[in-house]
Amino acid sequence: MKRKRLFNDNWEFTLLDNGSTLADTKNAVYRPVPIPHDWLIYDVGDLYRSGDGWYRKYFTADDIFSRSYVFYFDGIYMDST
Repeated sequence: MKRKRLFNDNWEFTLLDNGSTLADTKNAVYRPVPIPHDWLIYDVGDLYRSGDGWYRKYFTADDIFSRSYVFYFDGIYMDST
């Protein structure tokens, strides 16, 4: 049986310099953010700031080896991986 549920709670965000990699996030300071989130309007004094936004969320998957999970992300802007 397919079951859908929202995955919007407990996300964290950090903004790093352009060209950052996953390795750069290891020591980054993350802060909790509500989803949906738009990091460009977080600091209205600097609406044209450039950078790479990184989001993370920790979760536990029930019985991960006998099920498959599919995540659908709505409204992701551009260049998402």
